[in-house]
Amino acid sequence: MSIIRFILRSMLTLLVRVTIDTKRIHPELPEGDFIIVTNHRSHADLGSVMMGLGISYEEIAPFAAKDYFFTKEKFTLRSMPRHIYPLLQPVSRFGRKPKPLSKVVKESGALSRPGRKVFLVYPEGTRNPRSVISEFKPGFAELAKNLNLPVLPMYISGSERVLPKGSYIPARSKVELVVGEPFYVEEGDDLRSVAKETRDKIQNLRTENQYNKKLQENQ
Repeated sequence: MSIIRFILRSMLTLLVRVTIDTKRIHPELPEGDFIIVTNHRSHADLGSVMMGLGISYEEIAPFAAKDYFFTKEKFTLRSMPRHIYPLLQPVSRFGRKPKPLSKVVKESGALSRPGRKVFLVYPEGTRNPRSVISEFKPGFAELAKNLNLPVLPMYISGSERVLPKGSYIPARSKVELVVGEPFYVEEGDDLRSVAKETRDKIQNLRTENQYNKKLQENQ
C-alpha cells in the first residue's frame, strides 16, 4: 500500500496545496504513545493533523466509524483508509453498549506493534463544521485511563473548506491547529466529567486563538 500512499501524498502536494498553521500552547508533544482528542470538521482533519504534527502513516492510529469506513466492498472511496492506514481502529457508533475503545485497541493488535502509536479520537462522533463543538462522548477518557496514556487536546479550523461534507475533491485552503497541554485521566476521575471538561478546554483553545488573532490585527 506504500504506492497508494505515495500517489495520494503527491496529489495533495501538487493539487491541493493545503497550508497548515500549527500553534502549540505546550511546546513538546508527549513522549511515546499518546491520544489526540479534537473536534471533527472534515475528512481532511486526519491529514491535517499528520502534516501539522509530523506524524507518519505507520504511527497514526485513527478511530474510524465501522459502519462508514469498514464496508464489505474490497475497494471503494470509503474503504480506502483501511488500505492506507495500517493502525486504523474500527469503532461502532450505534448500539446501547458500544465496545470500549481500549478493548478495540487491544483486539486490533496495535499495542503489540513496534514504534510510537498516536491514537486520534473525534469524541463528537461525526463531522461538525460549526464553530460550537458538540457534546463529547467519554470513550477517549476510558481509553486514556485504561491504557494510562496522555491526552493531547486540539482545536481544528478551516478543514471544512478543504473537504466539505458531500465533496470528494479537495480544495486549496488554510487549516489551523491549536494544540493544548497534555493531561492524564486519573483512576478516580468520572469519565463523563472528563469528556465535558476536555470539550470545554478545546472550545477555549478556539476562543483564545480568535482573541489573539484580533489583537494581532489591531496592532
